[in-house]
Amino acid sequence: RMDELLAFGIAIMLSFWGSLQLGIVNVQVIHTALTKGKRSALQMALGGALPELVYASLALLAVNELHKFKNAIEILGLIIIPVFIGLGFYFLFKKPASIKQKENSSNYFITGFYLAMLNPQLIIYWTAMFFYVAQYVQMGTVAKLMLVFGAAVGAFLALYFFAALAIKYKSFILNKLGSKLDKIVGGLFLFLGLLELVKVFLKW
Repeated sequence: RMDELLAFGIAIMLSFWGSLQLGIVNVQVIHTALTKGKRSALQMALGGALPELVYASLALLAVNELHKFKNAIEILGLIIIPVFIGLGFYFLFKKPASIKQKENSSNYFITGFYLAMLNPQLIIYWTAMFFYVAQYVQMGTVAKLMLVFGAAVGAFLALYFFAALAIKYKSFILNKLGSKLDKIVGGLFLFLGLLELVKVFLKW
């Protein structure tokens, strides 16, 4: 049982740490928390955490065959670049809207899930993490399941952290940024898209 709990704890920490870098989901969670409220942001956070289950499971299933698919996964990962840039222009040029105090009925869970699924390179990340955890844990079936669930829990905790911070400082942020919030979010998405482009060129 110690191995299973250790696998679960390590996966949570690795997933939490990996989810702290700014990406498409946590930026959207922050924006949703500021403009739509806590419940909508948490729905998006939960949806955004579930793909960790998918990609961590795929990594465990394909761990010995990943070298055959690594290039294809990296090519699929390029999908995120036009998504970043598209969202950037969307937020830069959208008409300013008043901040809604009521919770919105839109399904932010589905939005979070779809956005997070646009990062197939998580398979590569979790394959590397699998080898790392295997140095300290005897990887039986239950330990592998705990690793997968720990990946999702860690991602959700990181997204919850961003949402909680945004809610806590909502008044301060909105007073300072006001109608500029969408422009800042749009600029951030464009920056992240360009950053991914630079990474691609450096690999070449």
